[in-house]
Amino acid sequence: MPFLHIRTINTTIDACDEGADYADMAAARKAAVHAGGRIALSELNAGIKSTIIEVRLQEPGGELVDRFAVSSSISDLKTL
Repeated sequence: MPFLHIRTINTTIDACDEGADYADMAAARKAAVHAGGRIALSELNAGIKSTIIEVRLQEPGGELVDRFAVSSSISDLKTL
């Protein structure tokens, strides 16, 4: 079981969790996507129209295991 930390970074956040055991890398990546998604939703709810969160899976010593971005935006649609 890999023990990994999820680190989330954007213009206002640079946070790292306390780490967790995951059954495998797929489970760790799924948890990391959910973490990035929760932050994106929070920012959209706060009125930010577009957000990109860098998500990193890191070993306890800080070694990078996986890195990706979660992005989301809200676009106003005009009616005719």
